[in-house]
Amino acid sequence: MSPASRVLGQNAMNFNAPNLVEGRELDFTTYSANGLAGDGGLAIDTQSTPAHLYIADTYNNRVLGYKDFRSIQNGAKADLVIGQADLVHTMVNAPGGSPTAPTLTGLNQPVAVAVDASGNLYVADRGNGRVLRYPAPFSNPAPATPNLVLGQSNFTRLITDPSPATMA
Repeated sequence: MSPASRVLGQNAMNFNAPNLVEGRELDFTTYSANGLAGDGGLAIDTQSTPAHLYIADTYNNRVLGYKDFRSIQNGAKADLVIGQADLVHTMVNAPGGSPTAPTLTGLNQPVAVAVDASGNLYVADRGNGRVLRYPAPFSNPAPATPNLVLGQSNFTRLITDPSPATMA
């Protein structure tokens, strides 16, 4: 039996996301016992010039950032990705890939984002029971790296029992 010579539905043979991932699509919906459940959030940084848009792309395990909210066109690719090495990957807790092993740079089902007056981005990383703060992502070199974790004792720990110091 010879190996496949072409792939349809993805950009290359080494990709296997449930949807074609190019940096312009979002995956908010999952199927549950109660039917469809939608997740995902967005935030606009109105303090920056131009205003930035951030979207929690929950089931692609990433946050997409658009540098100029005012000039986004239909089908535009994001200018920034957080939680993945690039716009075409969707790995949980990248680069490790384990849902039970958080990493400094990866995300596991981020559901909400918020921006403070200094342009810092906060991401509710649901699958890892934590909130991460990224210092002004468009002002810092890629890859975006958080400098604060809330809800866990460090960036690579996953404690699932809620307490006054943890989240679940």
